[in-house]
This record gives sequence, structure tokens and C-alpha cells, in this order.
Amino acid sequence: MTSERARQLQLMCQKKTTKKQRSDWGLQGARLTNAKSKHTKQEKLVLSLLNRNRLHYKTHIDLTTNKLDLNADFVVYKN
Repeated sequence: MTSERARQLQLMCQKKTTKKQRSDWGLQGARLTNAKSKHTKQEKLVLSLLNRNRLHYKTHIDLTTNKLDLNADFVVYKN
């Protein structure tokens, strides 16, 4: 594929889709990547502390509120 043809296809795609659709697709990809990602050194340290204290938790959770969507690294549940 030539660079000219790639440019034409990109422009055609931009005309056929809305900014909201492209934003949603990017957000979906980011959520999938974050859900599959490995824990960092700091997250592993926090995980060990949570396990040591026998707390119920989940990692990399998407939370939806009235005003915005959040991605939390850790959610600790109360008993």
C-alpha cells in the first residue's frame, strides 16, 4: 500500500465515523489493555499487604459514577 492510498483510506475513515465513535473505540482498547496488564512493583507490594491483612479486594476495576468513568487499580471491599 502506498502512503497516498493510506492517506486516502484514513480520510475516508474519518469522514465515515464520528469523533465519539473513535473516542469510544480508544477507550475500549485502553480498558482491555489495562485489564490484561501485569502488576507493577508498587502494585505487587500493595497486593502483598492486602493479602497479609486478609482483605477482600479486586484489581483494575472500571467504576461508573453519575459524572464520569474511572479505572481503579485497587478496590477494597468492606465485609
